[in-house]
Amino acid sequence: MQQRDYGRSYAESPNSGSEGSGKKLLLIIIIIAVTLSIAVYFVFIRKPAETEDKNVAEGPRAIVENETWHHVTTFSGIGSETTDVFNIRGEKWRIHWDIEVYPQHSEEAVFNLIFYHNGEGVGSISHSGSSISCSGCGAKTHYINVGEGEYRIEVETDNLEGWTLEIEDLY
Repeated sequence: MQQRDYGRSYAESPNSGSEGSGKKLLLIIIIIAVTLSIAVYFVFIRKPAETEDKNVAEGPRAIVENETWHHVTTFSGIGSETTDVFNIRGEKWRIHWDIEVYPQHSEEAVFNLIFYHNGEGVGSISHSGSSISCSGCGAKTHYINVGEGEYRIEVETDNLEGWTLEIEDLY
């Protein structure tokens, strides 16, 4: 059986146009997939070079290797008072506090610290009742990430035998 052409001329087979479109679409999909893979790698997986070599994990945030904790001052007392001004050189400092609670008044005990940086309030810590109910077990540490400058602490207490605050600076 012979097929007739009826005067038509084809440069390509009748189905070749759809095959070429399919190949182009596949190529575009591959290019998009490769581009997205590269973007995901650089945005989510790869760590910046400056944090890979210079920082080590320590405490609530990473610390630059050459930074160390330096004792600044220690305050202690029996009742409520405001500390003397102390200076912080680094971007971060910490306070260790220890409190002694009267055992017979442990549920009524109150221990609050209000932090002031260059005269402005920058944070506070509040403990009362059962959160500080045992004598001798009130030692805690709190980190402050406000930066260098002059600080003072307002200490508010009730039903405590005494308290001690130790200030350390990271630089």
